[in-house]
Amino acid sequence: ATPGVWVACDNSPQHQVLSVTSSMVAPVQSQLKELGVRCTLLTTTHGFHSPMVEPAARAVSQRASSEVKPPSIPFTSNVTGGWHGDMDLCFDDSHTHSYWGLSLIHISEPTRLL
Repeated sequence: ATPGVWVACDNSPQHQVLSVTSSMVAPVQSQLKELGVRCTLLTTTHGFHSPMVEPAARAVSQRASSEVKPPSIPFTSNVTGGWHGDMDLCFDDSHTHSYWGLSLIHISEPTRLL
C-alpha cells in the first residue's frame, strides 16, 4: 500500500480507477508509465471512494440522521441494491443514522464491478 493512493473502482481485471492525493498524482502517473500501464487523469471535485471523503460523509450522516424524510418517489439503495422499503431502516427513526452512515461510508470505499 502506498500512502495517499487507493483503489477507487475495480471495473474489470484490466481496468481500475485510483483515487490519489494531489501530491501523489505525478508520482503515480510516472510509475504507471514506467510499468507500461496506460493511465488517464480524471478531473473530479473530490477523492471519491477513498478515505479522503470520510470527513464529508460523517458530516452528511450526522445531519441526515435528524433531517431525513420519506422519499416522494421510490429509489434504490446503493447499499442493499433493493428498493427503499425492502429494508425499513431508511425511515425508522431509530435506524436512520445507521442506514445513512452506512450509505455514506459506501462513498469512501472501492466500488467493485468485477
